[in-house]
Amino acid sequence: MKKILFVITAALILSSCSKTLLITQGEQGYSGELDEKYDIVELNTVSASGYSTFGFGSGEVHKDGVITNFLGSNLGYSQSNFLRGLTFFVNSAILPILTPPLGIVNIFGGIAVGAVINNLVWNKTSSNEALRKASKKLIEENPSIDLFVYPKYNIQTKNGLFTNKSNITIKSKGAKLKTNDE
Repeated sequence: MKKILFVITAALILSSCSKTLLITQGEQGYSGELDEKYDIVELNTVSASGYSTFGFGSGEVHKDGVITNFLGSNLGYSQSNFLRGLTFFVNSAILPILTPPLGIVNIFGGIAVGAVINNLVWNKTSSNEALRKASKKLIEENPSIDLFVYPKYNIQTKNGLFTNKSNITIKSKGAKLKTNDE
């Protein structure tokens, strides 16, 4: 029982933290010399937000935006809520199994503990969702851009006991390859 109280206390102390992450282009994502073959344009800033409860996002996103020139990789990742549901089920079963039977108290206590643990385990769900939404928005709003040059990401995350919320802003320049007609 002391272990369970320790875990709950630690979760309460470590939750409700806010974090801001500023990201700019890294050297591995360098696109090469942008010479006279390209037109460089300043793009409008895009923003998006993501929200998760008990570690669950708003569901599957069937249309993603991926900008891979940040350190040569994709920042966000997509996972289904099935895996989150499975970990929530397992985490919710821990308290009723480890404590003496108290009936309905164990069930609701298990659900609450499972929700807190699941939210801690899947704390990046909201930021990944927001990043995928913002990247998709940047790509959709600029269909003529061939290369997003040095995108800067401002990621603000607020983690709570049961919920997480993230806001992401992307500032970028765009490069268009000039055609032979120009």
